Amino acid sequence: MNQVVFPNWSDDVDRVVVELIRVRNQIDSTVRAIKRKSVMLEQLSELELNIRTTLSWWTGNTYIGVEKDIKLKKAFQRFYISLYDFLLVCRDSDIDILRCFADKVLYQGTVYRYLGYSSNSRLSKAAPKNVEYDGIFVSWSKNASISYIENKLCGTLTRITCNISGDKYGIDLTAFGLSRGDESEVVFPTLKEYVTNVEYAESFVNSESEV
Repeated sequence: MNQVVFPNWSDDVDRVVVELIRVRNQIDSTVRAIKRKSVMLEQLSELELNIRTTLSWWTGNTYIGVEKDIKLKKAFQRFYISLYDFLLVCRDSDIDILRCFADKVLYQGTVYRYLGYSSNSRLSKAAPKNVEYDGIFVSWSKNASISYIENKLCGTLTRITCNISGDKYGIDLTAFGLSRGDESEVVFPTLKEYVTNVEYAESFVNSESEV
């Protein structure tokens, strides 16, 4: 498999979905090879590059306050499920390089998610967005207040606090050298049992409220 090549956001979503399917199939194939103890270094190197390329497209082309196309959302969900399973297999592998990779990427701790409307949305004066506990992998931040995000949103914001713990892990994009602004991005699904607080405010930057 050659390196995945994603089109620009303005191009056909179907092309993006095709590349997501390609890299997801590569992840699943590599997992099978690891379990058979037949994985090759070249296979791992190519996969790491394609995962990084995919995550780079995610950080550069999924916009704060803008809903993703439903086909794109489903394709990314399948990709993240495969990536998460791959990381768990790496964590339990007897191959040092894989365990080290998983240790860097799998994250536990407190993260925050911000919901709101983009500045050009007609709904900017509407009630704050509610939390949907739908299990979809989405972007969270290690930081409790981020001017970068708030500058992208308007109206009353929703901030969700989540404690990733127990047998669950987030996917830390900073381990790949990827993140937007000062976001320190972690990808994790919205699961009710891990959400510890939901707040509403016009701004959380320099807020003195404790989380």
